[in-house]
Amino acid sequence: MLVALLMTALNQCFALVDSLITGKIVDNYIVKRDLFSREEYLRGILLLITYGVGAALISRIANNFQDYYTITISQKVGAEIYTDGMKHSLAIPYYDIEIPAAAKNQCIAASAQRY
Repeated sequence: MLVALLMTALNQCFALVDSLITGKIVDNYIVKRDLFSREEYLRGILLLITYGVGAALISRIANNFQDYYTITISQKVGAEIYTDGMKHSLAIPYYDIEIPAAAKNQCIAASAQRY
């Protein structure tokens, strides 16, 4: 459960970093386009785009691990609840279930014969 929480935090942090990188591209390169040579401009933008792609990739991977751990935990808890319910159901004696039902059916049959 702690791993899922850590993956959620990692996902959120890298999602925010991706927005910061986009802001740096706009503020430092697109707005100030005339201050750079063509080579510096392209190198700077491509480097920041690479960082942005890396941050988005890490965010997606963390999100997938988070989903995996959450689903795994849910399945384990669900299986335990089902197992406990089955143990409880199978622990009830047969006569406690079937004899009252049979007696009820006999009463219904007897009342139907009277009419």
